[in-house]
Amino acid sequence: MKKHGFTLIELLIIITIIAILVGAALPYYQDYIRQAKLAKAQHELDIIKEALIKYDTMEETPYKHNSLRYLLGTYLQDLPRDPWDRDYHIDWVKGMVWSDGADLDNIYDDIKVEYKPPLTLQKATWLDLDNNSHISRNDIIRLQFSRSIFDCATDSVVPLSISNASPAAGGSDLWVTEDVDSAFIAGIVASYPASSSEILLILPAPTVDNPFYPGSSSIRVSPKNTKLRDWVDLADGSGKRKANGSDDTDDVDWIRIKGR
Repeated sequence: MKKHGFTLIELLIIITIIAILVGAALPYYQDYIRQAKLAKAQHELDIIKEALIKYDTMEETPYKHNSLRYLLGTYLQDLPRDPWDRDYHIDWVKGMVWSDGADLDNIYDDIKVEYKPPLTLQKATWLDLDNNSHISRNDIIRLQFSRSIFDCATDSVVPLSISNASPAAGGSDLWVTEDVDSAFIAGIVASYPASSSEILLILPAPTVDNPFYPGSSSIRVSPKNTKLRDWVDLADGSGKRKANGSDDTDDVDWIRIKGR
């Protein structure tokens, strides 16, 4: 029995069919590779995020480096490169880590992860600078926030408005309880350096014996706040994100002003 090989036409038909199948499958394969790289980048960013959270929790001061290599040893066993063989980046002011994505020049394909919680007032402390156990001129109330605050002023003195009205007065940025003296509030000057997560309320000379009560008087972000914002731009381009408690969008707790 004679064996017959493929004719040239049959070979061309087979090659054409294979080419069609490859052409049909190639986009699915390319999409699979793209999705796998995106998943890998997201996973590694989540690992870096957890390391940064642990650092900020365990160390005396939060992470303030422009490189991730300071996490190596204690918080990361190795520093991965993204699936496109580039370094991951950090912006500690914005509280964000990211990969440049497949296209280095296109910011819209960047993969970003925030590792800090939303801008929230976390602690308020009265600092008795002259150690006389009385509230005095130039004593300080230190307000500590969860992340860096955007400084919209041209210098370090920021004209924040404080209200003890109930409800909070329009235009106020900080809201204190009604037991805080109104005349005393009017003389307070708020100051903080750029990119700080703290605000220092520099106190005036009191006009009454107890302008506020450490351990009892409380403070929070005002529902009318417009100035206390973080460094992250809103997606719609309308500006920076306001602190929690602004516009009554978040139910935030009052923070007691404690003495140190």
